[in-house]
Amino acid sequence: MSITSILSKKPEWEEIQATLKIFHQNKWEAVLAGGCVRDALLGKPPMDFDVAVSASPEEVLRLFPKAKDLWKHYGVIFLPLKEKGKILEITTFREDHSYGDGRRPQFVRYTSSAKEDAKRRDFTVNALFYDIKSNQVLDFVNGLKDLKSHLLKTVGEPEERFKEDYLRPLRALRFSHQLNFQIESKTQKAIPLFAGKLQTLSKERIYSELVKMFSRGSMGQAVKILKDYSFFKVLFPFENEPINSSEFFWKNSFSFYHEPAFAWTVFSLPYFYHSPEKWMGFLKDNLKAPQAIAKKSCNYMQGVKTLLSKQESSFVEKLKVFELGANQITELSQSFGKALLNQEVKRTLEQKQSEAAKAQEEELSQKLKKLFQEFQTRSQGHNKLPSPLVTGADLIKAGHTSGRHMGQMLKKAYNFQVEENISEKDTVLNWILKKSLK
Repeated sequence: MSITSILSKKPEWEEIQATLKIFHQNKWEAVLAGGCVRDALLGKPPMDFDVAVSASPEEVLRLFPKAKDLWKHYGVIFLPLKEKGKILEITTFREDHSYGDGRRPQFVRYTSSAKEDAKRRDFTVNALFYDIKSNQVLDFVNGLKDLKSHLLKTVGEPEERFKEDYLRPLRALRFSHQLNFQIESKTQKAIPLFAGKLQTLSKERIYSELVKMFSRGSMGQAVKILKDYSFFKVLFPFENEPINSSEFFWKNSFSFYHEPAFAWTVFSLPYFYHSPEKWMGFLKDNLKAPQAIAKKSCNYMQGVKTLLSKQESSFVEKLKVFELGANQITELSQSFGKALLNQEVKRTLEQKQSEAAKAQEEELSQKLKKLFQEFQTRSQGHNKLPSPLVTGADLIKAGHTSGRHMGQMLKKAYNFQVEENISEKDTVLNWILKKSLK
């Protein structure tokens, strides 16, 4: 299958072609660059498109007045596309100089040559260009050979390339995992030397790489590669080792990795099953994950605890789990429950113990199926939980004093409201009054 047939599967491809033609009509060289070329050669439609051009940033802005010059200093211009949410990154051919801080070049020098531009890129398979005019792949660093061999290799000496940008070693692990490529031996040896340097980078850059890594492929393999190269403890300095079921649990296949909050829950559950709030704090403060993702991951974990709890949970709590996505939470709970049981099986080779564990596993499975059916039956007509009829102000007005007990009263009142499908405030207030007099 040709590159263009792969690229044409993307809805923005026609607009990308039109953009390249505008550069060509104005006598500028313009080629597709980097990951989009790599992915197309592997037979996969790319996530995004990058274009490299001989035109200066000022010339790009003249040709495309709607473009944004947020990274103009580095020769990068962003062009919003008609396809919703899509942006085309247009970079002037350049050489990078004097990194110094291990993050970004202190200055760049523009060139008119794709060959010179290739030399500054991180890995050979990311330094390929595609010229739509000649229908040719431009390869100046033997990237095609490495792509065919499924080999990840730096452009130039690994240590020098990693000194320029301390994020590149983590990107190497991410690409190796994401593409299922072997890492070339010299590159392999250099990666662990830079694990400690991650602490000098912004947490936002690290978070972005980790989301990409944990959102594709096997969770267990992602964790393993981070551990093998001494990155795991630097990135996740957790106080305690996870429960022994973690290895088994991470090998379970889930189909939800496109959702970061769920992927993070799968990753963290063996570590933070007993303390979802601590995980939310780590995700938000240490990794700088968006507040909404941190909160949702915490809620997912609470949902798993609700389903696996030996104590009876109220229907309101179960309904909250349903709203989070009962299919996801049920499967996650079942897999985690099996992992816990698997841990028990490993403690003994006696047949009776194994049979008992299998019986418990089947009991757990049936329990979760029954619970899910209850969600579906009782949640008909509930697009979302109703707002509480009674507030703290209502209780104070009714003569109750504020304090910790009020929160407990409000929670019980809300459970009563939902479970009994109450729609009148006075009914709930009278119920609270009767409860408080007992």
